[in-house]
Amino acid sequence: MLLTADLVLEQSRSAVLMICNSFYAHRLRYLFCRLHTLCAG
Repeated sequence: MLLTADLVLEQSRSAVLMICNSFYAHRLRYLFCRLHTLCAG
Protein backbone atom coordinates (compact mmCIF):
# COMPACT_ATOMS: atom_id res chain seq x y z
CA MET A 1 0.00 0.00 0.00
CA LEU A 2 2.69 2.45 1.05
CA LEU A 3 4.89 1.43 -1.88
CA THR A 4 2.19 2.19 -4.47
CA ALA A 5 1.42 5.55 -2.86
CA ASP A 6 5.12 6.38 -3.00
CA LEU A 7 5.26 5.38 -6.65
CA VAL A 8 2.24 7.52 -7.52
CA LEU A 9 3.74 10.46 -5.67
CA GLU A 10 7.01 10.07 -7.56
CA GLN A 11 5.24 9.88 -10.93
CA SER A 12 3.05 12.90 -10.21
CA ARG A 13 6.10 14.86 -9.09
CA SER A 14 7.93 14.10 -12.33
CA ALA A 15 4.80 15.02 -14.30
CA VAL A 16 4.58 18.36 -12.49
CA LEU A 17 8.27 18.98 -13.17
CA MET A 18 7.77 18.23 -16.86
CA ILE A 19 4.81 20.63 -17.04
CA CYS A 20 6.76 23.37 -15.26
CA ASN A 21 9.80 22.85 -17.49
CA SER A 22 7.76 23.06 -20.69
CA PHE A 23 5.96 26.15 -19.39
CA TYR A 24 9.20 27.94 -18.53
CA ALA A 25 10.80 26.86 -21.80
CA HIS A 26 7.83 28.35 -23.66
CA ARG A 27 8.07 31.60 -21.68
CA LEU A 28 11.83 31.87 -22.26
CA ARG A 29 11.43 31.21 -25.97
CA TYR A 30 8.73 33.88 -26.17
CA LEU A 31 10.90 36.42 -24.32
CA PHE A 32 13.89 35.57 -26.50
CA CYS A 33 11.84 36.07 -29.67
CA ARG A 34 10.55 39.40 -28.36
CA LEU A 35 14.10 40.58 -27.60
CA HIS A 36 15.31 39.40 -30.99
CA THR A 37 12.58 41.30 -32.85
CA LEU A 38 13.20 44.41 -30.75
CA CYS A 39 16.92 44.31 -31.48
CA ALA A 40 16.43 43.53 -35.16
CA GLY A 41 13.74 46.16 -35.65
